[in-house]
Amino acid sequence: MRSNRIHGEATLDVVLLAEVDSIELDLVHLRATKVHVGGTRVNYRNVGRKLKVLLGQWYDEGTELQVVVDYEGTPSPRRARAATSAGRSSRTVRSSPPSPTAPRPGSRATTTRRSRRPTRSR
Repeated sequence: MRSNRIHGEATLDVVLLAEVDSIELDLVHLRATKVHVGGTRVNYRNVGRKLKVLLGQWYDEGTELQVVVDYEGTPSPRRARAATSAGRSSRTVRSSPPSPTAPRPGSRATTTRRSRRPTRSR
């Protein structure tokens, strides 16, 4: 019997839309084995279907980062929604709703926001 186990590396170019110190990526049925941000190895946590990447410092909105994730696992098919376009049926897979992280096309990055104290109006 053949195994469906894979090992791979994903490189994501990310632009941050908010000030953050961590980002979350979809990682369904896989687990990260190593993560680098800007060429530096960083801490991370595999949490359910997500990978939480701890950036090690706060980054400002608009910062561009390159995130490299080594991963492995045994993927299984994801359920997709059926959609119609011009009378033809097609299958699409949706990721999480838009978030303060703006990934380049093809990546599915989300982020954790830092809460700030409300300011008083005068």
